[in-house]
Amino acid sequence: MLLLLTVPGWLTGQESTPQTNRQWDWRRPTLIAEAHFGTILPVEAFLRGENLLDRPMARFRGLMLGFTTRASGDRLWHHRHGMPEAGFGITLLDYDNPVEVGRPVAVHRTFRAPLWQRGRLGLGYGADIGLATGWKTYDTRRNPYNKLISTRLTAYFRLGLGARLQLADHWALRLDAGLTHVSNGNVRRPNAGLNAAAASLGLYYTVKPAPPTKAVTLPRFVPSTDFTLSVFGGVEKRLYRTEELPPEEKYRGLTHGLGGIAAIVSRRLTHASKVGIGASVLYHGADNMSTWTDAGQLHHRNGGTLAGPVRLGVFPAYELVFNRWSVQVQAEYYLLSPGGMDNADRFRQRIGLKYHLTDRIYLATLVNARQFSVADFVEWHVGYRFSRSRPRRGSD
Repeated sequence: MLLLLTVPGWLTGQESTPQTNRQWDWRRPTLIAEAHFGTILPVEAFLRGENLLDRPMARFRGLMLGFTTRASGDRLWHHRHGMPEAGFGITLLDYDNPVEVGRPVAVHRTFRAPLWQRGRLGLGYGADIGLATGWKTYDTRRNPYNKLISTRLTAYFRLGLGARLQLADHWALRLDAGLTHVSNGNVRRPNAGLNAAAASLGLYYTVKPAPPTKAVTLPRFVPSTDFTLSVFGGVEKRLYRTEELPPEEKYRGLTHGLGGIAAIVSRRLTHASKVGIGASVLYHGADNMSTWTDAGQLHHRNGGTLAGPVRLGVFPAYELVFNRWSVQVQAEYYLLSPGGMDNADRFRQRIGLKYHLTDRIYLATLVNARQFSVADFVEWHVGYRFSRSRPRRGSD
């Protein structure tokens, strides 16, 4: 998240058209004010009424203030993606329980891109990705019911799809429907996270409207097939219930290391989309460990062979590409897993960001989750892309 917030704009570009080498047109900022109204998804007992309010937490609200700048048009990928906008924003969040959850604030990168345009009306999608702080975190004595957030800093994601109506040269309205997610990636437990579905109504003011985009002749797109291989690692924090202790000390935690290899064969269907099939081998230290409590103390030891905690999975994969950046979405099923893992937990969901340092070498961060709501751990990948030919001059 810090990389995404701070990476300079010129690092995200590759090839340029002959005019200049600007990535974004900072002379024409658009100021944004958006209001979010929706509902919290009740995936945890705390949200369903087991809290100090003694009622379900249902209402979600947010206020986003920010700015974007339009792509300059000096890169070929700007035209392939319909001249997108990027910038920064700050969002004030209200999860219907300031006493136990707080009033968090998110600072994020903001991205907007069109899908269809006809006259003054257009359809598009957007994303806000960054960090949130200001939480009232879990505490065994002062905040024992809040099993959602245990760190003062969390990741923040919002994805939206909607319509934008140009009211005048400077003014536009945007209405969308989106999903918001916050969690700490399970670097500390408990970490149920918060998910909300909300509509957004935004008012946009462009300080200096851009002239019509000049037509650019794009190189013919040629579908290609890639093979990527990555190694990854991470840690997972787990809580274990201990006996004969007062309630505020009934949980003790252990941190388990994990690592593995992932391989994906993918086909690039358009400049923006890749689909593929992949497989992974994961070693998780917790799967090879036995734990027990004695007189209120947590004990543990490794047992079995290295093959015991190995998970073998297969997954379809989708990648939404924006030049060097891309969003990865994968749905994995463990064909081989340790005993005791039920089918619901064998089915995993991964979502994250990927960044190409070069045409071949990339970094990726993926959240590994289950039941579409519980983030277990974060995978940190370093990978290499194999391809028969290098991208042509002017390709993404």
